[in-house]
Amino acid sequence: MSSKVLSGKNNGNSGSITYENVKGGDKQTINSDIVLIATGRRPFTDKLGCEKVGIQIDERGRVIVNEKFETNFKNIFAIGDVVVVKLYIKGANASAQIRRRRNRVC
Repeated sequence: MSSKVLSGKNNGNSGSITYENVKGGDKQTINSDIVLIATGRRPFTDKLGCEKVGIQIDERGRVIVNEKFETNFKNIFAIGDVVVVKLYIKGANASAQIRRRRNRVC
């Protein structure tokens, strides 16, 4: 997350976003047919049934995991938006590697 959006513009049949590096630098603009804006994230764990098998969930509905993405069961892993830890680029890469190594994901 090294860039911040400065502005967005609807150009009729296209859109553009102007951004810059958070540490400073030149402004840059990206032109595109479509601009998707996604803010915030919410874990959708309510229909997974984790509580039925005893997987620990916090008050916001997120699965509690350790640094290895293990739940309170050592053979059940959780990754992505459902977990408590913040997953930026390093975390996303780590969770993808764990997912490839193990097929048990909540």
